Amino acid sequence: MKKSKFLIIGGDLRQSYCASFLRDSGHEVSCFLVPGYHTPTISIDVLKKYISNAKYILCPIPFSRDKINISTYGEYADTKLSAELLLSLINEKQTLISGAIHRDAADILTKRDIPYYDLMTFNSFKEANSRLTAEGLIKDIIEICPFSIPESNILLTGYGSCGKYIASVLSLLGAHITIYNRNKSYDCVAKMSGFTTMTSLPPNDELKKFNLIINTIPSVIFTPAHLEHIHPKACLLDIAGSPGGFQTDIVKKNNFTFRVCPGIPGKTSPMTAARIICHIINEEI
Repeated sequence: MKKSKFLIIGGDLRQSYCASFLRDSGHEVSCFLVPGYHTPTISIDVLKKYISNAKYILCPIPFSRDKINISTYGEYADTKLSAELLLSLINEKQTLISGAIHRDAADILTKRDIPYYDLMTFNSFKEANSRLTAEGLIKDIIEICPFSIPESNILLTGYGSCGKYIASVLSLLGAHITIYNRNKSYDCVAKMSGFTTMTSLPPNDELKKFNLIINTIPSVIFTPAHLEHIHPKACLLDIAGSPGGFQTDIVKKNNFTFRVCPGIPGKTSPMTAARIICHIINEEI
């Protein structure tokens, strides 16, 4: 990519490091609602000025956690910036870069002929992001589980990019892993890798043998009937995007040890994650 003007909006520490790396690459960078960077009084006029000076708009991963506002963290976590408003201020001569762009936002960009890149569609990014997610997940497991990883009997739901790396990392640490996956081809790959697999998830006492359940599938997998058969002292982790694999209110009502873990690379290895983002921007966009 030729040297250009970037506006980085929202996000977590990944965006903070991206600002530094992009400047080091010779790009002109300004930041709006980025942790560690001062944002002046927030108004539409101020935002318009920032956007008008940029060729590329770098947004968070995910683009929006609630599909309403841009994802913001740190000192700007409580600041609301409408995704619809932001998109209305970008024109077809600019390019938006983000990750996990939800369908409504993608439709607006397409209808207005605004070029955009979703980092989650780059295989190189997905693989690297999955490795960082698997590595960072160890921190959450250690924090919430009263038992060691070799003592864990894990049910891992999903064997996509993230699931594959999570299974590999945790098995190397001595975990006992069973993989549930609805995709038969993925199930075959998991079996070939030596894992026990399940292609159905019946709500019965077979679930009681698991003391750690990790979900990577972005749709509700565990119904109230399933939860009745999960061991009450089991630990539940969800790394999937909304709506996640668990019905959060029911899980909390039943007092399970439960943690939702979105954006793990932004918490445990933001510098490395930012380096990956900037490499794709400089080399592939």
